Amino acid sequence: MKNKFIFGMTMLALPALAMSASASEYSFPTEMTVTIERGEEPLMKSNSSVVYPVINKFTVTMPNGDTEFVLESESGDEISMVKDGGEYLLQSSVAVGDNVFFGTDSQTAGRPVRVMLEGPINLGHVHFNSGSAKLSVEGKMVIAEMAKQMYNSGLLGAYLVGMTDRAGSNDSNLALSLKRVNVASKYLSKKLANLGATGAVIKTENMGEYLASTKDGLVDPFDRKVSVLIYPAS
Repeated sequence: MKNKFIFGMTMLALPALAMSASASEYSFPTEMTVTIERGEEPLMKSNSSVVYPVINKFTVTMPNGDTEFVLESESGDEISMVKDGGEYLLQSSVAVGDNVFFGTDSQTAGRPVRVMLEGPINLGHVHFNSGSAKLSVEGKMVIAEMAKQMYNSGLLGAYLVGMTDRAGSNDSNLALSLKRVNVASKYLSKKLANLGATGAVIKTENMGEYLASTKDGLVDPFDRKVSVLIYPAS
């Protein structure tokens, strides 16, 4: 009777051991990350002015090469994605500070995803005509698009650098680059306000010809610009 009791207890324990082994061997998704980065192709380009998009990519290591999964926003809405090589390009913006969740089934649903910024992001630059600090129509369009990219991504910190070519003296070029960066900063601030952005921080610096791409008095028209880098404001 004693032997039968021991055997019976062993048989009862086997299902529990099997379930434990199965649970410990299950491989959960790992290395889940949503990145905020600059797209490779310009969103808008006019003459020498250019703005790049801020995009989101999702990476994940799935067990057994699984491909069935979803990303959800904090409100529970599914975030659509398009496979891009070994990553997934998100079709809607994920801003700094947003909460994103991963789920495939009842075991993995609701797992938080790390959101990382690949930055600061060089958003592009605004071109100016020779000797001018006036924004062109194209320049205003580019800055308006930059404001949209900042607003949608939550990257409301901006660092603007005014530059010139090597025509003219050092002093005159420093003064001209200051005028350029001030007018660009004012217009960017206006467009952000129109979008309802709050807490934006815009910093400026004028570098004159010191960042020009040429030497020995040679003039390159592409040096007549204000470059814009963006990052989290806080």
